[in-house]
Amino acid sequence: MSDPGAFPRSSFEPAAGATFDQLIAVVRSVRRRWRLRVALRGTVTVLVLGFLVFFASVAAMDHFLYSAGAVRALRALVWITLAALVVRFLALPLLQRVSDRQVAMYIEEHEPTLEAALLTAVELGPEGSPSASPALRLRVIERAVEACREADAARRIERPRLQKLASALAG
Repeated sequence: MSDPGAFPRSSFEPAAGATFDQLIAVVRSVRRRWRLRVALRGTVTVLVLGFLVFFASVAAMDHFLYSAGAVRALRALVWITLAALVVRFLALPLLQRVSDRQVAMYIEEHEPTLEAALLTAVELGPEGSPSASPALRLRVIERAVEACREADAARRIERPRLQKLASALAG
């Protein structure tokens, strides 16, 4: 039975006997949400700049009196510009590799209540440091998983930014 006043358990459930896999599940969850934020931000940027390029091309076509050469040239310019915008603001940021350690640092920066527990646990790794005892390693991981669960770090960190970008995209 669970205490009704206790924090709800999330997908990385029990803190007692927590494994490194549970810890990495938290990191991966934040990484997915970060990538979603990058994709949304890139989409909003491409749409806004794409509309600006389109309206500039309409003004240029009007200036050149819609001649066949101007229409073809500006159509090609618009498509090339859109492709470049997609590469610059969507493809390149999404192809960027981010290590578990970098994500753990990002989480720690945005959730100071973790007090470096997550970063320490990630740095110990699945095998642990040769100088650290297995019991210490397990306790550090348990503490990090419990702290993330209590802070709901996996969901809270990107929530405001995702909501803001989603509303910008919706109009």
